[in-house]
Amino acid sequence: MIRQAIVRPPGAGFEHGLTSAGLGPPDLLLARAQHEAYCRALEECGVNVLRLPSDPRFPDSTFVEDTAVVTEHAAVLTRPGAPSRRGEVAALADALTLFHPSPQAIEPPGTLEGGDVCQVEGHFFIGLSGRTNETGAAQLAALLAEQGFTSSTVEVRGSRFTSNVCSNGGALSFSQSFIDQLNTIPEVGTATGLGFVPIADAEGERAGGATINPQTAAGLLQFEFLQGSMAALTPQGLLISEGEAKRKDLSLGDHFDVRIDGNIRPLTVQGIYASADFIPARTYHRDTFNGTSLSNTAGFVSLTRSSGVSDSAFRSAVDATIAAYGIGELQDRNQFINGRADLVDQSLAFVYGLLALSIVIAVFGIVLTLLLAVYERRHETGLLRAVGMTRAQVRATVRWESVLTSVYGAAVGVVMGLVVGYVVIAALRDQGLTKYSVPVPTIGVILVIAFVVGVVAAVVPAWRATKLDILQAIATE
Repeated sequence: MIRQAIVRPPGAGFEHGLTSAGLGPPDLLLARAQHEAYCRALEECGVNVLRLPSDPRFPDSTFVEDTAVVTEHAAVLTRPGAPSRRGEVAALADALTLFHPSPQAIEPPGTLEGGDVCQVEGHFFIGLSGRTNETGAAQLAALLAEQGFTSSTVEVRGSRFTSNVCSNGGALSFSQSFIDQLNTIPEVGTATGLGFVPIADAEGERAGGATINPQTAAGLLQFEFLQGSMAALTPQGLLISEGEAKRKDLSLGDHFDVRIDGNIRPLTVQGIYASADFIPARTYHRDTFNGTSLSNTAGFVSLTRSSGVSDSAFRSAVDATIAAYGIGELQDRNQFINGRADLVDQSLAFVYGLLALSIVIAVFGIVLTLLLAVYERRHETGLLRAVGMTRAQVRATVRWESVLTSVYGAAVGVVMGLVVGYVVIAALRDQGLTKYSVPVPTIGVILVIAFVVGVVAAVVPAWRATKLDILQAIATE
């Protein structure tokens, strides 16, 4: 949730700003009144609004979003494509340093305007427009990558700004007040939300983690505590996994510094757990981020029924609250699992499609390699035929060469996959991925498929090998 905004009202000369709308000169008084209404609306939503004075030197300076790209970790001063707007960046920089003391900047020959940047959770879309070029987009992508974000470019040459054609609708999320409202429903036993906050530690390393309400989460989220407890979690502390404690050399009661809105805030380690389903290495109290610019919503909410309440009564009460809220769907455990399984199945179907394509490519590779080998070895093959080797034996030789090549490639791939899988599990063990198993039946099927592929790939090369003219082959150098 946005907690801080920097605004600048339209100034004298606003009618001289850049535009391609063809709607005639703007009404300065009306624009100022609309801008003030916009600021009041932000404040009514709980946003702290920093009002900068109007700047008559720059007619477009009211569009402050174009001069900087701001994340929860850092700020990047842009370099507008229009030379007339570049002075706006320096005019905004002083205000921006109140929240991000050391903003980075886009350097020449790169150009970039904030209106060409759209954030969707941890990914940024950077529009290539008349105001943002490839060099500026590449610089921003590199700076965002340092903060742990991903990015991609989008061609929007026909639009002045990316934000004109793309808006961040955000992921499905539930406010803390909605979760608290669920807990007031008599039919609901306990409702607790699980959110995620992307923050950094004092050194700038990623320190994101889950956000929970310990008063309601204890009965729904399973923690295996080695030290401390969930009940001990306060807004001034955090819970960490055993792996995180070892990596950071932290013990119960130690301080862990995080950076929130540019400020360093020390949090106390109030619990260390061995493992927890769906919970990353760090778990924060949801109230730690109240009053900050960080989103404090939950990605999903878990509920239990009150004792003696029927399923129909429970669903009716909760569905009515969800309908009033406007988003969300009530699912039982099986529905939730099946919904996630559908997503996994779609991903697996894509992977299997790529696997099938790789098999086709491998077959062509083996066929072409064997055809070349048959051609290069025609002298040797002719000598073997001359001393008594039969066509069946020639076919068998080529076939076994193909099978051995195919099975060897499959075996190497299986071994590499097992090693990579183990490394991933070991690296993410503290994230809840603790089970490593070898799919023996699947590996057997893969090796059988590799054998069959080898036999099929050898058909044409083996046929060609048996059709050699013996005398001509022997005469070949």
